[in-house]
This record gives sequence, C-alpha cells and structure tokens, in this order.
Amino acid sequence: MRHEAAAVHMADGWGRVTGEPGVAMVTGGPGHVNALGALFAAQAAESPVVLLSGHAATWELGRGGFQEIRQADMAKPVTKASWTAKSTAALGKDIAEALRLAGEGRPGPVHVSLPSDLLDETVGLDEVVWPKVTGSIEGRDIETEAADKILSAIASSERPIIFAPPALSSVDGRSLLKELELATNAPAVILESPRGAADATLGAFADLVQSVDLIVLLGKALDFTTRWAAAPHYRPDVRLVVIDPDAAMVGRAMNEVGPRVLVGCVADTKVATRTLIARASSLAKRNPDWLKQARSALDDRPAEWASVSSSTEGRLHPAEMLRVLRPYIDRDKDTVLVSDGGEIGQWAQSILPCTRRMVNGVSGAIGSSLSLAIAARCAEERARSSPF
Repeated sequence: MRHEAAAVHMADGWGRVTGEPGVAMVTGGPGHVNALGALFAAQAAESPVVLLSGHAATWELGRGGFQEIRQADMAKPVTKASWTAKSTAALGKDIAEALRLAGEGRPGPVHVSLPSDLLDETVGLDEVVWPKVTGSIEGRDIETEAADKILSAIASSERPIIFAPPALSSVDGRSLLKELELATNAPAVILESPRGAADATLGAFADLVQSVDLIVLLGKALDFTTRWAAAPHYRPDVRLVVIDPDAAMVGRAMNEVGPRVLVGCVADTKVATRTLIARASSLAKRNPDWLKQARSALDDRPAEWASVSSSTEGRLHPAEMLRVLRPYIDRDKDTVLVSDGGEIGQWAQSILPCTRRMVNGVSGAIGSSLSLAIAARCAEERARSSPF
C-alpha cells in the first residue's frame, strides 16, 4: 500500500469479513506513526488486527538510533496490548500471543515492534521459545443462575431491548442475534455507528428507546453510542443488565448507573448469547407484540425516499443515486457494503439493506473505505474470481 494507514485498514477489513486477525506490516518510526489512526478505527470497530512494526535495533536504543521512537507506548491507547520484542528466540511466541489476544474476548488490535537486529539474528532450534498450542479455547460463560435472572428480567419487562457491539455485526453475529430475538421476543440492535442512537440505519430508534424499561448490554460498552442510558433519552428508571468480556466495562457501567443495574457479569459475548438462547427455551416466552413494534420502528423509512429527486438542476439527491444500486443488492444477498464518510454514508447505510457491511465505525474515521473494499475483495472467493 502507498500509506501505512491503508495497510492497517486492509487488515481491519480482513478481520471484519473473516473473523480472523488481519495482519499489517509497516516500517518503523514515521511508518508506525502513520498506522496509529487506523489502529484507532480498528479498535472502535472491535476488529481483530495485528500490527507488526519495524523498529530501531536494540543496541541503538537511547543512543539516537535511526527513526528511534517509543512505538509501543504510542500504540498502547489504541490497542489491546502493545510491546517490543526482546529476543529472536521468542519471536514466534510473541506473534502467537498477539494473534491470540487480537481475537480473544472483545476483539481488537494488538501491536508488536520488531527491532531490526532481532530479525537479522540466527538462533538454534534448541533456543526457540515455542508458543503453547492448546487448540480452541472457549470463552468464559455466564453462570446458570445469572442467565436465568437475566432471562427472567427480560420476560417480566414490558419493553426490553438488547444492545449488541460492533463485534457482532458479522454474518455469524447477526445470525446469533436473530436467534436471541426469537428466543426472547426482545429486539437486538447492533450499535456500530459513530451516530450511535441517531444512526439513520436504525430508523425511528431514537424515539423507540424513550419507552424502553430494560436495556441488556450484551458485550456493548456503556458509552456515547448508548447515550449512557440516561435521561432525557431514556426513562429515568430504565434498568440494565451488563454482560461484557472486560471486567472494567462491567465496573464502569455499574459506577455510571448504580442501583439500576440488575445483573453485571464478565463473560464472552458469543458464549453468553448461546447460553441465553439455550436456556430461554425453558422459560415462558414474552408476548411478541413489542418485538414486532420495535422491528417496525427500526425498519421504518420515509415513503418519499422511493421517489425523491434533487431540486437543483444538474445535481442528484443521494436517494436517487442509491436507488440505482438497490436492485443489485436485492438480487445478491452476499453483497458486502463498504461505506464511510458523513451524510452520504448515512444515506447509503439507510437505503441499501446489506447485512454484510463495513461502516466507518464508532471511531467516526473516514477515508478507510477503499482499503476495506480491497480486503473484502481479497477475502471473498466470488469477488476474486469475477471481473471488475
């Protein structure tokens, strides 16, 4: 790629489409600095990414080495973990650990700096520190008692809603949330946009949540996208359930909301969701009317969008342009929509009904769409085999 940020955006795209960590390699110093903005976007999108950055030689550090800068420290705020490799023998272990961390719990970017002298060194096989191969490790589940308490709270609420994180915006994630909806008769909404509750993709969502009496944060952090579950956007007495792979996020929600939190537990989001689905079948189901009402509001689009046109001669209304694309998406359900930018991005996400999509995410970063699209094309076999 011509710019390091583009390489990281591509790795981000690969991670979002495949669910596997995308890997970007960049040069050290200014190259590493260029990559940081894209790491922030990947972090907000909860995308598994590993950034490998070149680095000044270990013997140059503190002596004014070429492009010497505290790379690991710079990347820490926008990664799950960030460190500088210390030995050639342990490089394999370092990379294995980075790949594991990127996909574990709440997915996100991990950075490792690679000093140039470690890459030039040769070590014997007997010196290599091999990573431990443990196979698939299932994430932490919620306790049976907690699961039943959560399901009971949902069943006894008049207007419950489930907020899901960007990590569940994948095909598998959306399918899992659909199962949860059907099992609980509570709407599940992915908050993956920088507009949060004002995301145009969500139709009349902002009006809908004003009457909600229970919010289930299913791996979704309590932040600006949820408007902190506070009045006047929500009822002052709205209650919360908090399930999160990060104990700090559970603690933050409990500190923010206090006694309105009915249940707070640390658990892997997907594992906890499957448990809730399995146990919901043994409980009395809620009336489906609320789910139907909520889905109608979320899917609501103004009727005039079907025919609106620009009042300025020689110009197109965004809806006019996007109506041309709509038949292609309706015909091919495997379409991947890539959309960033401000207002035009909101129009595209609202009018083009793709469940496979990559948007600019909670970070609000713009300019990543070409790189994300290239990654999607590389990841999708049908796209690779078809002409442009």
